[in-house]
Amino acid sequence: MFNKKILTLLVLIIILQTFGILYIKKDTLKSFYGSTFNKENLKNIWSETLASFKTEELPALTSIEKAPIKKFELTVSPSEWRSITSGLTQKSSRDQIDATLVVNDESFVCTVRISKGAPRHWKGDRKSIRLRFPNDQLFHGIREINLNIPETQKVIIDPVAWEFADQMGLVTPEFDLVKLEINGQNEGVHLLYEDVDRFFLERNSLMGYIFTEKNGYFPFDYRSSDDADYPTVKVINKKGSTLNELIWLNKVLSYPSLGQYKAQITKLIDVNQVLTWHSNALICGSGHQNIHNIKLFYNSSLQKFQFIPWDIAGFDHWGHDPRKMWAMDLDWSTNRFTFRLNQVPEFVEQRNRILWQFLNGKLNEENQLNVIDKYYKLIRYHIYVDDLKQASENKFSNKDFEDAIVDLKNWVKLRRDFIISELEKADLRVSVNPIKINNQLSSFFGNKSLNQGLILSLGTGKQSGVYVKSIKVNSIINNLNKNSIRLFKDANGNEMLDEGDLEVQISDVMVSPESSGSTVELTIDELLFPARMVSRDPYFDYWDKGYTLQVKPSFKYHNYILVYTSSSSRNVFTNDVVIKSVNSVTGSSIQPEFFTYDPEKEFALIYQEVSTSIPTRLLNHLSGKINENQSSKTVNLASYLQDLEDRNNVIIPSGNYILDETWKVGEDEIITITAGTKIKIDPGVSIYVRGVLNFEGNANSPIILDSNLKGQPWGCLVYHKTEKNSRLSHVTIRYAGMAKIDNVNFTGGVSVYDATILMESCIFDQIRADDGINVKNSKTRLLGCQFIRTKDDAIDYDFSSGEIRNCYFYKSGGDAIDCGSASPRIIGNLVEFPGDKCISVGEASSPIIENNFLIGGIYGIAIKDDSNPFISNNTIVGNKTGISFYIKKPEEFGAPTATIEKCILWDNEKEIENLSDSKFTIRKCAIEGGFEGEKIFIEPPDFTSEAYEIKLKYILKENSLYAIKGYGAKSGIWQ
Repeated sequence: MFNKKILTLLVLIIILQTFGILYIKKDTLKSFYGSTFNKENLKNIWSETLASFKTEELPALTSIEKAPIKKFELTVSPSEWRSITSGLTQKSSRDQIDATLVVNDESFVCTVRISKGAPRHWKGDRKSIRLRFPNDQLFHGIREINLNIPETQKVIIDPVAWEFADQMGLVTPEFDLVKLEINGQNEGVHLLYEDVDRFFLERNSLMGYIFTEKNGYFPFDYRSSDDADYPTVKVINKKGSTLNELIWLNKVLSYPSLGQYKAQITKLIDVNQVLTWHSNALICGSGHQNIHNIKLFYNSSLQKFQFIPWDIAGFDHWGHDPRKMWAMDLDWSTNRFTFRLNQVPEFVEQRNRILWQFLNGKLNEENQLNVIDKYYKLIRYHIYVDDLKQASENKFSNKDFEDAIVDLKNWVKLRRDFIISELEKADLRVSVNPIKINNQLSSFFGNKSLNQGLILSLGTGKQSGVYVKSIKVNSIINNLNKNSIRLFKDANGNEMLDEGDLEVQISDVMVSPESSGSTVELTIDELLFPARMVSRDPYFDYWDKGYTLQVKPSFKYHNYILVYTSSSSRNVFTNDVVIKSVNSVTGSSIQPEFFTYDPEKEFALIYQEVSTSIPTRLLNHLSGKINENQSSKTVNLASYLQDLEDRNNVIIPSGNYILDETWKVGEDEIITITAGTKIKIDPGVSIYVRGVLNFEGNANSPIILDSNLKGQPWGCLVYHKTEKNSRLSHVTIRYAGMAKIDNVNFTGGVSVYDATILMESCIFDQIRADDGINVKNSKTRLLGCQFIRTKDDAIDYDFSSGEIRNCYFYKSGGDAIDCGSASPRIIGNLVEFPGDKCISVGEASSPIIENNFLIGGIYGIAIKDDSNPFISNNTIVGNKTGISFYIKKPEEFGAPTATIEKCILWDNEKEIENLSDSKFTIRKCAIEGGFEGEKIFIEPPDFTSEAYEIKLKYILKENSLYAIKGYGAKSGIWQ
């Protein structure tokens, strides 16, 4: 009886499973029923059916690394919390209730607000929690932080997007992924991000204010003549909250004349910063922050607008994909601001170069995937054990999470490949026609005849522009006077030479006599842009947000007129022309197409064979100077460079070089020096960069720039007036001096004036200039660099921003770091025994000075002349004066101020002096002898007592009083 019941039950289960399979596979069976019955069809159905029972095995929890993640423990009144959260709706009041936050055993008083949004994330209804801290008790300098449940199963896209922005040099809010507990109950993994407010600006040493939306979409479509009709806007950190700057910006956006718009917009926006922000959005495939949640920052120190990356989203996080979001056009715009930017070819070209630079550098495929892996590994274990992700009808399994990360990585690869392929699109169409001359021009060249000449129509119409590098043309005579060959640009586009046309600078003319005449080659450097055409796209149609149009590249012709001036009326040039050109973004060669007339023109009919081109060497060709058997020989670098036919994207191979004349890198040149290269430089000889000069050394094979005459300084390395970024990695610079080039004095061994560079792991040794590195009107980052016995100041920052992080300074002759009207972030550095100040802050500077060891100077930090630094977690020991406030230039400036917290000032002859009646805030510090302020401790710090060298001597012992409180500096990578 018992066995019969079991058998019956098993039969019923099999029948039910069979019906279930048939129902699930009904579409497959339908297609099978309508198909030809054969063995292969039956085999496929059976394989599909078996596969439906299989589940991919996930790794065991014990095999997954449990990465440390911050825990946010929030305590609120249980009754108040229940009353707010019960029945929460989107229209619920957003009350603030008192709370206490504990993070890493540090307690913060705050208020908490909870609100509900749209149901579009993996936990169901979207909720966000906002914590607000008192103005005088901020959370690590932050007043408001948001804690949101991630919106998609990808979980990590927000921190990934923000990290991409940070690596592109954009100022970003603080962000993290944290575990949240409220009243001891697990609330799951949350995305933490800082609110953008005046405290955010202060933390980042930014002066200005922010415009953002108050209700609905950000108003970029203001066209009213009545300023009072301007839509409602939220203004942050501005007295009076007037909209004058924003109104003027939107008026400029409405100028019908593109020329007038371009002239005015460059005065209103920080073009490079805005285009970098837009490039970040394009890399992430995000139009989201273009539509709403825009944070438009007016930088009052620059008196220009910038953008703060915010609510980037992207990475196809919405999941709808009608036109493959990874293939989102580079010229996609969702508001009038980006639309007008995309109408200007110069802006598009600059943006394209920014994209190319980052996608082949910091954000190459490997590095993007590494960022994803970083956050994936951080959060993976905690997602696996978080049962709250199953808390609603939108179930989210660990398998879903793993699949979403795979999708994210694939998306990133596809997106990068798409952008690269778009940037590689450039073309050149050429038609050659007889010259036309305005009869009234006869007196322009005196008694010379202009019957000899050609009109070269050069057309381009794809995403990237074109550099025309040379024009080669045949002549019927062999005794040409090269000084009589001239080239003009048809400025007014009337296809004839007249007084309105502009003469083109010819770098070099080579005339090569041949048996039947001669060949003339002109070396030029002309940049051609495609036109920008406005059109509608059915998918990118944002009419419901007040916007409908898109911009696309289209063909544009640039006419050049080649003439030969002589007293003869004899024809000189034939129509056999060869053009050498490269993609202006990628540097790759372009094979021109030659037409009698271009089919893109209305009258175009006949296609002509492509002219035979000059054989071109590879961009990294070794020029015959160096090969594998000659790499140990010393090569004259100037001669090597002169032998290169093309200096776009040149890679200088590893070897030993001598530089005996100043090397100038042109505006459009991109040159990379490879690891292991050693360059000996003669006294007075410099390297002057207007384009891009990258040094790609590594720890095992650094690049060395040294004097060719032992002990005597050479000139200096100069980056001057270039918007293009250069990178110097593992470069040792010895005995550099100063230079005067084109009537400009450069006072740093490395001088960065109106330029941007990144220096990583570089060494400045025995610099004989006024400054090891001198930065003016620039944004320069120095990471992990060393400055050893510089003659005077190691670093001088004037009117600049940027970052000095994890650097080591030893016995500079003057100041280690000198800031004048500058606001860099000075973080994690070690300064030992400078001749004057460890850090000098003057002339209204406002740097962030954090986590530095400042040892053995006349001053640890000198603060003067209306400066206002934020000083946190520094160890300042063994100086004559720890921190000094004074006025150096009373005719120009007033008393300085500062915010000082969590610092250790000990064993200085004088800890703090105030010579200017400055008012400053000091709190939570350890100060020998005490000082008036909040929570000032006088217990001696417990430093390591082992016989370490100086640079390790002042590290706090683990679990000592100030180590637990988080006071003082921590060891850096210089250790």
